Amino acid sequence: MNRAQPTPKVLTSSRETGRIVRLCDSRTRLGKPQYTHAHPYLTPDNCHIIFSSNVTGVTQVEAATVPNEFLNKLAPVEKKESDTQP
Repeated sequence: MNRAQPTPKVLTSSRETGRIVRLCDSRTRLGKPQYTHAHPYLTPDNCHIIFSSNVTGVTQVEAATVPNEFLNKLAPVEKKESDTQP
């Protein structure tokens, strides 16, 4: 049986909370050349993730839209007032 090789996931994280969330699958097949690596980055407005993918056999620049509420998953959990009482 020939199974598809898993591809690297594009993740983002928060330095403040340490949380990591998956944005999408890069659909790239890793190899030794750097052009086979996703090298993802968020646009300055945090609306898109840009990365490389060679899913077609030719390395291309891909973009994925970041849903409006997606980055809230990285935010600190709000504490209830009862959690802060001695």
